[in-house]
Amino acid sequence: MEHFSRLTTRDVDLLFILSDSSRRSILTASRIRDLIHKLDLRILREMLVITGSRTEPVPDVMEEVKKQGLELAGTIPADEAIYQYDLEGKPTFHLPADSRAVVAARQIFEACIP
Repeated sequence: MEHFSRLTTRDVDLLFILSDSSRRSILTASRIRDLIHKLDLRILREMLVITGSRTEPVPDVMEEVKKQGLELAGTIPADEAIYQYDLEGKPTFHLPADSRAVVAARQIFEACIP
């Protein structure tokens, strides 16, 4: 958010707003989207990505996403490898290609970016 509030990043084709599946986090994601619009940035499209999910979003979460006018790009499941990498001080950039989170993120990117 700092890049946006300082107006150092103004032109973005696709912005992923990350959230967990809690109602509070979904509301925060919608506030981030609203702030970006108020700053009059040139963002062509913004999409929500729910991270750390243990399951697919339950109907109540999906209803809140819809109520807030957010477009859901997908979910990235909880992944023990991320936790382990963090404990060991390893960058998650080096997660293996078959990591649950990496596979899910790749699917989201491929679906959203032509």
